[in-house]
Amino acid sequence: MGLSLFLFILFLLFYIREPRRMITVFLFGLLIVETLLVFFAYQLDFFTYQVDDYYVVSEFYIYFIVAAIPLSLFALAMLMLLNSKDLMQREGKRVRNLFLAALACTLLFVIGYSVYFLWMTFQQSLTVANSILYIYIVTILGYFLFFFIVLAMYAVLYNMTPLVGRPQYIIVLGSGLIGDRVPPLLASRLDRAVKLFKRYDERPIFITSGGQGSDELVSEAFAMKKYVMDKHGLRDDQIVTEDKSTTTYENLTFSKRILHELLGNTLGKGAVVTNDFHVLRASIYAKQVGLHAKGVAATTAFYYVPNAFAREYIGLLHMYRKWHVLFLLLYSAAFLILYMLLK
Repeated sequence: MGLSLFLFILFLLFYIREPRRMITVFLFGLLIVETLLVFFAYQLDFFTYQVDDYYVVSEFYIYFIVAAIPLSLFALAMLMLLNSKDLMQREGKRVRNLFLAALACTLLFVIGYSVYFLWMTFQQSLTVANSILYIYIVTILGYFLFFFIVLAMYAVLYNMTPLVGRPQYIIVLGSGLIGDRVPPLLASRLDRAVKLFKRYDERPIFITSGGQGSDELVSEAFAMKKYVMDKHGLRDDQIVTEDKSTTTYENLTFSKRILHELLGNTLGKGAVVTNDFHVLRASIYAKQVGLHAKGVAATTAFYYVPNAFAREYIGLLHMYRKWHVLFLLLYSAAFLILYMLLK
């Protein structure tokens, strides 16, 4: 219990100071692990009774754990597959709509492999090599699946954290056009940004950021500007456009250059508006380019969010790929040494 309190206070201090760092996410993950361990420890204590000089764990608790964990994971995988099916029916059968389905299949593989491992154990035909291979594969896949869950929970927490203080600027990130029109996904960002802009008496610098794709008739920044002028009545002189960027990182880098030209050394706190599934990664990019900006979430249709966040998860893995590769190398080396010792 003392460790849980320590981790909670440590996480809280890091989160208050800077929530856009991966070390803060790591501490959040440790806190979740510790909380789960404490929960299961209390459950184990509750279902343990003494027989003579021995402590015996209730068979009910053992069966419950053995059944509940894989069944819960199986139910989660089924929900993910159903969501993927719904997404493809609405948005089309594209590769980008299969990320959540891929995660669900990975989860089903872990469950199936675990059942096979238990069956081989009961048959007493399991070798040391097979045992080590099973533990290695399941823990590696478990690491990435757990990281996905931690990131999703952390993203929800970050999205719920309110913007503190008056922002000097509001950057709205582009997300693609349909010809020269703003699609619903981008419209939700702009509606949220304008609402924020008006909350602060239309005083922040309002930047629409996005270049022109090969299939787009105008730049995203221009279409976004036209949208907020036509729908929300903003004036031309209230909107600054950044129309050269092609990625989120460039959105923020080029917008920062514009802000430096307008504000100079007085550049302070601001807001970056994007869809809820994209807020965490965009906020981390904002930190990397040197912007003291809080990500602000625009609401997205629920059916779209899980797969979209799965894509964001892949993006975050890529951002910190060196750390994950280092972990895999060290972990693999440790298992190789263990295998050689037990062979």
